[in-house]
Amino acid sequence: MPLPRARWVIATMAGLKLVVEPLIALSVGTILGVGILERELPVLEAGMPASMVAGVIAMRYGCDGAVASAVVIAPIFSAW
Repeated sequence: MPLPRARWVIATMAGLKLVVEPLIALSVGTILGVGILERELPVLEAGMPASMVAGVIAMRYGCDGAVASAVVIAPIFSAW
């Protein structure tokens, strides 16, 4: 999949990483009834970008490395 055609995949993955994952972490912490600090730390961790190894692994196993790298980089820039 060429990088320009994969924009919707990149945008979807960035949205999931920046919005949905922290909301899931917050919901689980609230349901379990943990303290504020124990609830906030997983929320921050869930919203952090993934490592850049994703592009290398994707290329190693025959996937599109450019798209995998863009999916990892997109949340970094969209968080600003």
